Amino acid sequence: MKKEKDKIAIISELYGSKRHGGENQAAYNLYKEIDNHNIVDFFSYNTNKKINIKLPTIIKYTPTIRDIFAVPILGILFEAQYSNNYRKTIVTSPTITLLCKKNNNYVLWLHNCRTIKIKKFIKQKKYKLLFNPLSLFIFKTIENICYKKYNEIYCITNELREKLINEFHLSPDRVKIQGNIVDKKIFYKNKKIKKIYDYIFVGRGSYQKGFDIVIKMAKEESTKKYLAIVNLVEKEFIDKIPNNIKIIYKVPNKEMSYYYNQARNLILPSRDEEQPLVILEALWCGIDILASKEALRNINMDKLTMNKDNLYKIINYSKKIEFNIVIIWKYLTNLTFCL
Repeated sequence: MKKEKDKIAIISELYGSKRHGGENQAAYNLYKEIDNHNIVDFFSYNTNKKINIKLPTIIKYTPTIRDIFAVPILGILFEAQYSNNYRKTIVTSPTITLLCKKNNNYVLWLHNCRTIKIKKFIKQKKYKLLFNPLSLFIFKTIENICYKKYNEIYCITNELREKLINEFHLSPDRVKIQGNIVDKKIFYKNKKIKKIYDYIFVGRGSYQKGFDIVIKMAKEESTKKYLAIVNLVEKEFIDKIPNNIKIIYKVPNKEMSYYYNQARNLILPSRDEEQPLVILEALWCGIDILASKEALRNINMDKLTMNKDNLYKIINYSKKIEFNIVIIWKYLTNLTFCL
């Protein structure tokens, strides 16, 4: 007898929005990966299976605010309309279960934990409105309720798994590991595409992503060509971008391989990362990586089925590029780069 396919829902609400990030793209990649073997529906604010929440934009999209107010409402709306339609519901936002019943077969694919993040950056003056003792208390209380409602939790790294278990006293049997997923049909080395740019930066043009460092490096090396693929640029950086950085906004993921292949190196000087999808995508496109240790710390070299030369270039980067290493160190007094 032919086995009946499971019906699964995947919810990653920010996919395709201005706050679209690596975790949302990874969720969509998961959807495509398992869709051949199951009946899978993908829900977001901007897909065919749209999630309609009548809330102000600032509440739907602003980090921490959306986690407390928008995402839990999304959870109860989904539960009311669809929960009986699916055997399993995979989500990427932990607080979606805050107002939901306990046993609804929810599975969390966790890319970051707000409580752990706040603890990490609580002394950072720049984001003191987001990272402070009050926000730490609120999020630890909320997330403690939410994590207990998941049948299974998958963390993208072992480091995140261990921190989650210790912070919230979760059973190790419930917390497993599932790294990010790259669509290998899209991301590959294309020798027919001409190299135009010395560096490509992919992500939000923000302080946390190290965009200020990219700007400083570009100004110092004015003959180098930079390409920045961004969803947004923080206001403080807009007027500081030099002419040798070309900005392109909101490129669909299926077109990203073309731009990776136009560059010689990916640059990602992040101050905060878990397992950046852009590094995995760039590796599959065969370009070199210049990244902070923070960005590289959870890239498992042993498990990457990748050309060994590319892995070697990550670890021994200073031998592989024509770049003034002193310039990098000049701008990174508070960061350690993996060179």
